[in-house]
Amino acid sequence: MATTTIERPTDKVATPAPTHPALSLMRTISDDIEAFFNDAGFGIGRWPIGARLFERSHAVWMPSVEVQEHEGRLVVRADLPGMTRDQITVALAENLLTIEGERRASSREKTDDYFRTERSYGHFSRAIALPKTVKSDTAVATFTNGVLEVTFEIVAPTVPAARQLPITEPTR
Repeated sequence: MATTTIERPTDKVATPAPTHPALSLMRTISDDIEAFFNDAGFGIGRWPIGARLFERSHAVWMPSVEVQEHEGRLVVRADLPGMTRDQITVALAENLLTIEGERRASSREKTDDYFRTERSYGHFSRAIALPKTVKSDTAVATFTNGVLEVTFEIVAPTVPAARQLPITEPTR
């Protein structure tokens, strides 16, 4: 089985890529998919990842969100590691919770060889549709150890009482 060596900026010699027709086709398809996502602004390309990240003003970053019902409350949690409460905005309009912010990269100088980062930075905005059973005026937001938590009281849905309908003759 042939192997591929990925050339780093300081490497002088690299092993050529495999030439088997099936591998060549797979590489072409992979390149096309990568180009599609890069053109749409969602890709960061292949190695060296650091060089690709610095070609853009910022990489796409979206925090993970969890929504669950717990003890009669709706709880929305968003993982926002490395952020402070001052960098986050939480807004509520009708039944839509919006969490926005920006995680900024710390400035660093490039070394002689290269710089690599797998952390993403940039502006984000998450909009979460809330069920109609949520009392929006009871919303409370807390931020602890990089986790934003927004809780709401849930109103029990009103179910109309069952009633029996009389059966009548149709009118003509």
